[in-house]
Amino acid sequence: PVRKSPENRPTLGTTTFTTPAQAPLTPSINSKTDHGSVQGVANLMSPAAPTFIENRGQFDQLVKFQVRGSGPTLWLTGQQIVFDLLRPKPDGSGAPPEEGTRLPRFGGRHSPSPTTEGMERLVFAEEFVGASGDGVVEAEDQQPGIYNYFTGSDARKWSTNVHSYETVIYRDLWSGIDLVLHRNGPDLEQEFVVRPGGDLRRVHVSYRGIEGLRLGEDGSLLVRSAFGEVRESTPRIYQEIAGKRVPVEGRFKLIGETAYTFEVD
Repeated sequence: PVRKSPENRPTLGTTTFTTPAQAPLTPSINSKTDHGSVQGVANLMSPAAPTFIENRGQFDQLVKFQVRGSGPTLWLTGQQIVFDLLRPKPDGSGAPPEEGTRLPRFGGRHSPSPTTEGMERLVFAEEFVGASGDGVVEAEDQQPGIYNYFTGSDARKWSTNVHSYETVIYRDLWSGIDLVLHRNGPDLEQEFVVRPGGDLRRVHVSYRGIEGLRLGEDGSLLVRSAFGEVRESTPRIYQEIAGKRVPVEGRFKLIGETAYTFEVD
């Protein structure tokens, strides 16, 4: 697995957070008993742990789950993770903000308004290039309590008994590779799990709505956006062999200006 440490917390203007860690690219794992995975941690600036809220009609139909904390809102769709950020306008003006990208707005009736007075909004997405279009996205570890959404007087438009979870899994996002998103205290951890026979070289992550990517001297990935620079910590990679985690050397590899994969020894 490749794990990103949570201590690298980038600063975006007055907002500090880290994006979910990305999957390092490893060679095929052909063992019939062993598997590997890629992990990473993202701090969402929240004293409370992020939670995954299922979509039961209260959000746009493209949304599978909404990730909520006290920081950025994330929208999980079938083939991408959309980051939806709001921050006070630097000049304190009340003019409607401009969106940072032409990405669609996945919030539906219950998203932050892109025209919130005195705020500016940035939306960018992390896309899984070449991913399976029919993969299953499911949740585990249901949390106590429910969410109810009441809009207007037409009960047919209400969404009730909505649950939240600690873990979301994209099954076979690429052939033989699952993506697992789960809570780690106040952080969000992202892990690509390569099952026996899977080939992590299939993993290809591309950003839309950012200004560019570059590699830091320490091997971290720096994501340049209109709100500042986000640092993704150096990936930590391991393979599970006979029940033990064996470290594997690897690193980010840029593919063009806004996409990357991984090189693994």
